[in-house]
Amino acid sequence: MYPKKINELPEVPYYAILTPQSTFVEGDERSRTNPGHGYHAHTVENWSIEVFDCCNKWKEEIIRLTKSNDRKFQAVKMFPAQVQINVEVEVVHFP
Repeated sequence: MYPKKINELPEVPYYAILTPQSTFVEGDERSRTNPGHGYHAHTVENWSIEVFDCCNKWKEEIIRLTKSNDRKFQAVKMFPAQVQINVEVEVVHFP
């Protein structure tokens, strides 16, 4: 599974493979003809995440990627944090 939204990620510990990705964005014509204007050519770096719910499938994919030397990757175990927000109200009494 390749989640793209937060609600697609598991809420329990899971296994994942992170793969760096880069996308080249060509600059616009204005930046080429008038340097300092428009937007320049640049590369956008980000990550792709593949999530596994089964440790064995995760290991199989690690072995496959390592043997094929297909792409650089980082295999990780993810432990989502449980976030709580507490509100505290203090009432100050006047004399």
